[in-house]
Order: sequence, then structure tokens, then C-alpha cells
Amino acid sequence: MKIARFFVSTLFLAGLVSSGCGAPEANAPGFENSALEQLHSANDTGRPVSLLYVKAASRCEYGSYSAYGRLYGYIEVENLAYEKQVVVHYLDRQSGNWRDIQAVFLQSLSDNKEVWYFESEEVGYSPRLSADFQFAIRYSVNGEEYWDNNAGKDYRISTGPRPLYPTDLVLGKSEVALRKANGHNSWTGNTLEGFVHLKNLAYDKAVKIVYTIDGWDSVNEGYASYGRPLSDNQEAWYFSIPLGGGYGQVMAVEFAICCEVNGIQIWDNNFYQNYSFDVPGSLE
Repeated sequence: MKIARFFVSTLFLAGLVSSGCGAPEANAPGFENSALEQLHSANDTGRPVSLLYVKAASRCEYGSYSAYGRLYGYIEVENLAYEKQVVVHYLDRQSGNWRDIQAVFLQSLSDNKEVWYFESEEVGYSPRLSADFQFAIRYSVNGEEYWDNNAGKDYRISTGPRPLYPTDLVLGKSEVALRKANGHNSWTGNTLEGFVHLKNLAYDKAVKIVYTIDGWDSVNEGYASYGRPLSDNQEAWYFSIPLGGGYGQVMAVEFAICCEVNGIQIWDNNFYQNYSFDVPGSLE
């Protein structure tokens, strides 16, 4: 089975953490309903602006004993006019400063909706503590302002060894999202490992990784296992999939995530791009 390909604007690819650029065909088995399309009908908030999901990530410079954190994520807005502004207003708790992030347009969806992407600058924090963020989203259009402030509570997210808030991935309107993936190489071959966060919509569910290592000439499946409960009735699931190959071999892998629950399939396919990277390697 061959998979069709398309590219979004290079302006946005430069800012994305993941770099997948393959898109399943509309009639490809298992890919006919994306997570976003299903959410429009099954989980519509009625607001013209909604957080889809946000992640917090950090890096350490061990030589200088410095650490840096940032947040990045995706927003859905109703396309009420061509001229619009989407801003993430956030508090960096390390400095106590409120800052604004100008989100950028990523792509159009059905039902007159759009996806916008945002990413903060890095903020420094003690490697023994954490980077902690509090934020809300402002959508300005037609002389009006609309907010998604998590029902007045703001969204809160942390990254680091001693987090103030209990999670480094917050699901808004989205119901499943890749947290991170790693590719390892050993004498037994390559392995794809990672974590998926999802909303606990029902006790019975299956989390499936649909992947290829040959550009979709062949399609393979692996399953994630339940890991632990998270805050706000969410769960973390873990997957470890042997890919084969030999020691020292670099292998390109492309994949999407499917959560089967309540008789439906909910996909995270990286906004129709799929996730892709070279193994060994990592993907936040």
C-alpha cells in the first residue's frame, strides 16, 4: 500500500518538533477518520477557540549546571474572518513574568476550523527543580476577544525533576497525543519506544501504533500497554516495538497512534503528517 504525500508551509515545519511529512490517503484502511475530524462532532466545546494539546519540554547543560524549559502546542479556532490573532498569554513562574506568544497558522480543517501552532522561548530553571507554566489563550477577530482559560482555572504544566504541576502534557480538546518516542539500537536490532497520553473515556480500550519502516510499502501494528493514571482522568500508556535490523543500522520509521474505545477509532497522526524520525534517535 502506497501512502500519498504532501507538505505544509516550511514556515511551520521549521517550528515543529516532529518532522513527519507523509499523509495517509483518504481511503487508506484505518486512516479514514482523523482525531481532529472525530473531535469536531464528538467533543465540540462550542467555543470559537480551544486548546488541542500542549507539551512542556526541557534540556540540561550539565557542564554549566543550567536547565531550560519551554512549552509548545496546538490550538483550534473557528475561522470567523481572514484577519485574526491567536495569542498564548503565559506566566513563567521562575521569573514571575507574564509573556505573550503569537501563535501561527498551521492548516485548515473541515467545518470552517483551523489549527494554529505556538512555541515559547526557553526559560532557565534550576536543574534540581522544574520549569512551570500557567497560561490561557486569547483569540481576537472582528473586534471581539474570545478566551480559552480552562474554565477560569488557566492551563498549568511543568517539566523537570520536581514539577509544581503534575503533568508535562495537557490534553485540551484532543483525546490522545504522543508524549515522546525514542529509537534504540542494540545487538538484537532496533526498537521503537514511547509514551502516549489519552483521556480515560472508558475502561475497555486499546492503543495501537501503526507504523512502517519501508515508506508504507508494508504496514505494521504494535500495541501499547497501560502505564499509570494521570491527573484530570488521563492515562499514560507505554509502547516498545521491535523493528528488526542489525547492530549499528540506521532505520527510518513513520507511525501514527490509534486509540480504539467505545466502538470508534481516535487517531493522533500528527495533523495528517504522521510522526517520523531515524532510529536510533528521539522525538519529543
